[in-house]
Amino acid sequence: MKYLPFLLIGLLFFSSCDRTEEPMTDEELIQAIQDAEKENVDAASLPNDAQNLLSSDFSESYNEANLKAADLGYEIRMRRGEGSQIGTRTDLYFDLDGRRLGSDRNSDQTQDGTDRHECFHFVYPLTFTMPDGSQITGNNAEEMRSAIQNWYDNNPVSDVRPTLVFPVSIAFNHIDALTTINNEAELEEAYRDCFRDDVAYDCPNLHANIGDDCRRDDDTVGTVSADCACL
Repeated sequence: MKYLPFLLIGLLFFSSCDRTEEPMTDEELIQAIQDAEKENVDAASLPNDAQNLLSSDFSESYNEANLKAADLGYEIRMRRGEGSQIGTRTDLYFDLDGRRLGSDRNSDQTQDGTDRHECFHFVYPLTFTMPDGSQITGNNAEEMRSAIQNWYDNNPVSDVRPTLVFPVSIAFNHIDALTTINNEAELEEAYRDCFRDDVAYDCPNLHANIGDDCRRDDDTVGTVSADCACL
C-alpha cells in the first residue's frame, strides 16, 4: 500500500494530460473568429506579417475593415479597387501572430485568394453598373477607384460586385495593341492570354505586332515600331 500515493499521483497526471485541449484547426479558428464579438482596429496595429501580406498580395485592393476577436485573431475585409474584378470583396483571417488562416478563398480572386494581376489595363473612360442599378463613370483609375469605394462605403451590406459596361478597350502592358472587348467572355479570354506562350507576336513582350495601334505613356495612340516601341 505504500505505493498507493504515487499511483494516485500518476493517475491524476495522465488524467490531466488527457484533458489538455487540442489546438484549433484553421477552419475552426476562422469559424470562432466569425462567431465572436469583434472590435474595429487600426490597420497599423495589425501584426507585421499580416500587413506585409496585404501590401504584397492585395496591392490592387483597399482595406475596408479590420476586426479583432480578442484571444482569437483578425478578420480583414479587402475590396478590389482596380482591374476587371473591381468591387470584389475578400474576407481574410489571421491568427494573433499574423499568420493567414486557410480556407478563406474567394472564387473571383486567383486560386490562392490573392488579387488577380492582369497584364492589361483599361482605356478610360469606363462605366460600371452598380448592384442597385446606378452607373458610375470614371475618367481614370484613381477617379474610378474613389467612386467605387464611396459607393460601397454607402452600401456596406452589398457583397455583389459591379458589372462593366461594354464595349471597352484594353491595352497590354501599357503600350500594347489596343483591343476592343465586347463582353465578359472576351475579357476572360484576354486574361487567359496573359499566361499563354503559344501566341506568336512580332513583339512578344508587348503582346503586339509591328504596325498595331498602341497606347503611349501620355495616353495618346501610337504605332508599334520595328524595334517594338510605341511611337
